[in-house]
Amino acid sequence: MLTLEDYLTAFVGSLTAHAALAVYLFVMMDVRGWRILKKLPALLLSPLAASLLQVGLYVLIPGHVLVRYYISSFAVLLMCTFWARWAWRTEFWRAFSAVCMGGVFQVSTSCLSQILLLNSELRFTVVVYLVVVPISALLLH
Repeated sequence: MLTLEDYLTAFVGSLTAHAALAVYLFVMMDVRGWRILKKLPALLLSPLAASLLQVGLYVLIPGHVLVRYYISSFAVLLMCTFWARWAWRTEFWRAFSAVCMGGVFQVSTSCLSQILLLNSELRFTVVVYLVVVPISALLLH
């Protein structure tokens, strides 16, 4: 049985991943103004919905970890695509491709952060994540 701490840990992990994805989307979409920043809080609905979906899927299909992972990943991809489409007022396929590309960068940054901390005493992946994301975004720009 999952505890409240498990739910909060999953939410914080999802929130961190969404923040990194947002950074990569801002770089890829070449945002120069501040008008898009006011649409950023709407992106917070995605990690919340993803966490609730993961809890619901855990209750409905408790034994199938990969099926739950595929469903929740697809849902997050769609939620972020709809947010990018709304934020940049672009067509679906352009938003979808930007989210897919940003997702590749986000997942690779997450893996890199995990590898950097593998043999370390420090277990705060978020700290390394917050250092690696801006550096890789700068290189992407």
